[in-house]
Amino acid sequence: REKRMTIAAGFCVEDGILMCADREYSGIGITTYERKIFRLGPMEDFAALFSFSGNAELGIAAIQKCLQHLSTLDATTITGHRDISLAVENVVNREYRKHVSLVPDPTAQSAYCILLAAWSRHNGCGLYATWQGSIRQHRTYGCIGADWFGHYLISPMFDPSMTIEDARALATYLVAKARQRVE
Repeated sequence: REKRMTIAAGFCVEDGILMCADREYSGIGITTYERKIFRLGPMEDFAALFSFSGNAELGIAAIQKCLQHLSTLDATTITGHRDISLAVENVVNREYRKHVSLVPDPTAQSAYCILLAAWSRHNGCGLYATWQGSIRQHRTYGCIGADWFGHYLISPMFDPSMTIEDARALATYLVAKARQRVE
């Protein structure tokens, strides 16, 4: 089986969160180019932006379930971006256990990871990443897929006081270098 690799990153900067991802889907001898970023909203009280790495079919299916679940939430129950992340964690945990493993193995790679940028009118933005059904917050930047390569490129240049425009230049550099260097 071919190992498929993507790179997606989110940057928590002064004026929000910027998310980027490559667009290449490859496997079974063909390559296509499609979006890897999916969004909900912005609605009046909250919004969510997703990307994934790993198994595309499972990752996209989990994101679709998250979008469906979030769209049915009563906005009055969302008191911050953490509430959005907890709703996503519940869905991803259920989907991971249903389709990948009943008992996630901390020594194994995750079949897919999801990057979430969540916004709530109550407390602004938060950046989160999943791993085998769990979720954790990233306070500066987060990278999934070829994350080792992303951290190598991002860490010397990233500064949380960057603007979205500065982060866009870093994101463009990251995706270009990943396409050039990572299979």
